[in-house]
Amino acid sequence: MPPDLTATERPRRSQLRPALFFSLPLGLQILSWFFLNILLLGSVAALALFTEFRPVLGALMQGKVGHRLSALAGEVTEALSQTSQPEWNNVLDSFAETYGVQFSLFRSDGAWQAGEIAHPPPSVLAKVRELVPRPPPPHSTIPGLPPGPTSLGNRHFVLHHENLYWIGVHLSPIPDGRRQRGPTILLLASTSPKAGGLLLQFTSWWIAALVLLASALFWIPLVRRITLSLRTMKDAAESMAAGHFETRVSPQGRDELGNLGESLNHLAAQLQDFVSGQKRFLGDIAHELCSPVARMEWSLGILEQQAGAPLQEAVQDVREEVAQMSKLIEELLCFTKAGLHAEIHLEPLDLAPILEQAARQEGIPQHLLQIDLPPESRVFADAHLLKRAVANVLRNAFRYSGGSLPIRIEARSAAQRVVLHILDEGPGVPKEMIHRLCEPFFRPETARTRETGGTGLGLAIVKSCLEACGGS
Repeated sequence: MPPDLTATERPRRSQLRPALFFSLPLGLQILSWFFLNILLLGSVAALALFTEFRPVLGALMQGKVGHRLSALAGEVTEALSQTSQPEWNNVLDSFAETYGVQFSLFRSDGAWQAGEIAHPPPSVLAKVRELVPRPPPPHSTIPGLPPGPTSLGNRHFVLHHENLYWIGVHLSPIPDGRRQRGPTILLLASTSPKAGGLLLQFTSWWIAALVLLASALFWIPLVRRITLSLRTMKDAAESMAAGHFETRVSPQGRDELGNLGESLNHLAAQLQDFVSGQKRFLGDIAHELCSPVARMEWSLGILEQQAGAPLQEAVQDVREEVAQMSKLIEELLCFTKAGLHAEIHLEPLDLAPILEQAARQEGIPQHLLQIDLPPESRVFADAHLLKRAVANVLRNAFRYSGGSLPIRIEARSAAQRVVLHILDEGPGVPKEMIHRLCEPFFRPETARTRETGGTGLGLAIVKSCLEACGGS
């Protein structure tokens, strides 16, 4: 029977060590974390704005965005080739209405041909002149867009200038009668980095989801520490309520949570001292009462020999009262001894002999006792305490089943422990009283007479004996 270990008695790898931040009041920690979250999101937004979305655009331009721009270039080329040059403005206007961006056509030398923007900024016009097909160098790769205007080889470019996103796309030669026109550049201008879905296809919902996800990840450390501390202290409080006053909470900073943990530790220490002192006090009283009770029994023996017949009944009543008192003192001594864990010797024991000795000690007939044990059932316990605990339960079972109903003992192994069941067919205990059965001096019957028997210490002794052996 190894001892029960509560969650708070096992080391937690995830416990956080106290830091300077955790010395602040909890409200100030939460407020500081909130402002740090706002600062983080603002920094990311500013970084994305001042870097003109180059890393994002660069990565996208190398993938699906490049294919979308190439497909757009093919559509525009086909539409323009089917109309005369005077109608090109109408063709570009229809595309502009579809995508929500401005469309224009330029020759490779920078001369305007058609569209809404006839005079782009000089830097944009310079990029238009540079956008002439050239064979890429051998084994050329584009690990990312360099500082400045983004570009992708010599087929596309993206430039952020004067609060507009400029996109240049090289078009295939447009047929003009019997000849092919020279290189033509399609220039797009957009106020949004989405550019009608040609560049970024993120919607406001996606952006909101990313912001919420980033905020959640940022808040996880603080929330996890708070919930972990509260869970640890809840487990500790439940363990203390079960009587394990040796439970302690590891320090969790010097804020309100840390102070609460220290208060729990202080409370557990005081309760442990109080309970130990109470048991020691009961033990001392019981020990001091042993001598007077023994002298009373000796004196009653003399009185019984010298008293006449009329007094024999009275002497017998007194002897029964003294015997009851002696039994109470004996149980008090056993209760305090087990509770203080004094003179306990734990060793491997065979369970079957312990059960049989306890049954014989309580005078339970063999035909009423049914024992069902797995082969070689062994426990790690103190033989005297374990036998005392089993005997007390068997005594209750025999007494309240009327001394004529069968009593069954079963043992099952579970997770390196042995679970022992003692079952009788007596009237049972009201459900609302079960949780109090192991309290010292508690009895479901309000009358404490020799007829009903018991002092209310039997199951309290059982609990103390099993806990002293590391069981429950």
